[in-house]
Amino acid sequence: MIRERLREVQQVPHHLVTLSEGAREWALRRVSGAREQSEQRLWTLQMSALEGASNLIDRAAKVPALERVIPNARDLLTAVEKATTTPPMVDYDELNVRKILGSLHTFDRLGLLRIQHHEAAGKNRKTILDAVQRELDRRIRLAAA
Repeated sequence: MIRERLREVQQVPHHLVTLSEGAREWALRRVSGAREQSEQRLWTLQMSALEGASNLIDRAAKVPALERVIPNARDLLTAVEKATTTPPMVDYDELNVRKILGSLHTFDRLGLLRIQHHEAAGKNRKTILDAVQRELDRRIRLAAA
C-alpha cells in the first residue's frame, strides 16, 4: 500500500508536466484561432473601406470643383488596392497551378485571402480557389479543435 502511494506521488511531476503541455497547446490553438479571426475581420474591413472609397470617388467625380483631384484620388486608391490584394508570391500570374498549390500552406490567412481575391478577379482558376478555401477551412477546424 505504501509502495503504491509512493509510486503515485513520484508520478505526480510527470502528470503535471503532461497537463501543462496540454494546457500550453490548447492556449496556442486558441491564440492562433483568435489571430485568424482577427485577420479575417481586418481583411473584410479593408475591402469594405476600398469599396467605400471607390464609391466616394465616383460620387465626387460629379462635383465640378473636385474634377482636378479625382485622378490623383483614383491613382491613390489603385495603389492601395494593389498593395492590399496583390498575392504574396513573386510573379504569381506566371506561376503554374502546381507551384501555387504547393506553397499555399506557407501563407498566413491574409496571404490566402489576397491569393483568393486576386485569383477570383483574374484567371479565376477553380482548382486554386477550391484549394485556398480548403486551406482556410482546415485552419478554422484546427483552431476550433
